[in-house]
Amino acid sequence: MNWGGGWTDTPPYCNEKGGVVLNAAILLNGQEPIEVELKKLPEKYIEFASLDLDAHGVVTTAAEIQDCHNPYDSFALHKAALIACGIIPMEGEADLEKILDEMGGGFYMSTRVKGVPKGSGLGTSSILSGSLCSCLGKFLGTSWSDSDVYELVLNLEQIMSTGGGWQDQVGGLTGGIKYITSRSGMKQKLKVEYLDLDEATKTELQERFALIYTGQRRLARNLLRDVVGKLYRRKKRIKRSVGRDEASGCHDAI
Repeated sequence: MNWGGGWTDTPPYCNEKGGVVLNAAILLNGQEPIEVELKKLPEKYIEFASLDLDAHGVVTTAAEIQDCHNPYDSFALHKAALIACGIIPMEGEADLEKILDEMGGGFYMSTRVKGVPKGSGLGTSSILSGSLCSCLGKFLGTSWSDSDVYELVLNLEQIMSTGGGWQDQVGGLTGGIKYITSRSGMKQKLKVEYLDLDEATKTELQERFALIYTGQRRLARNLLRDVVGKLYRRKKRIKRSVGRDEASGCHDAI
C-alpha cells in the first residue's frame, strides 16, 4: 500500500526529478498471497504454470519465450523473467535445448496469487515479477541483493512492454514500512529506509486500516501509458498532481 509519492517513481518523472515514496507491505487475511515454485525436470523443456488462472503450458524453443510482449499471455511474466535474468537472450536465435543442457536439464516454473483480484491495483504483477527473479536467482545459485532484484523487475517490465516504476517491488518484496528515495538520472539508485514505528502506532494502524475492493479492474500498462503520456506532453494538471504528491504527500506523512 502507498501512503504518498505515487508516480514519482515512474519514468520519465523519476529520471528528471528523482522520486520519493512512502509505502508498506501488507498481509492479506494474515497470509503472503504470492507463491513461486521452481523444480528441475529431466526433460529438455520448460513447463509453465499459472495456478490461480488454471493455465499450464510447455515451451521447447527460445522463440516462444522471446514472445513475451502480450500482457494477456498467462505466462508473459514467466518468459520475461527468464530474459531479464539472463537465461534466454531477448532477441536473436538461441538453442533452448543447448541452454537447458548446460543447466543440467529443464525445469518447472509455477506461480500462484491467492485472494487478490486480477487488476486490483495492489502491485501484484511487480511483486510477482520480483518473486520470480528472486526464485530464479536461488535456483541458479546466484546471490542477488534486494537492489539487484528491484532493477531486474524494472528491466522485466520494460521487456514485457508494460513499463512501470520501482515502488511496487520495493514496497511489497520485503516487510515493513519504507521511505524510498531516488535521485534524478537514467539509472535509478534507490535509497530504502525502514521505519521503526513504536508499538502504539503499529497497533493503531492495524486497528484503523481497512482494505476495500471496489470491483474496478484495470490493466496497469494502459494506466501507465495514459499518465506517462500526459507527463511527456507536459500536461499541467498531471505535473501539478505528481509534483504535489512528492512535495507534500510523502513528507507530511513522514
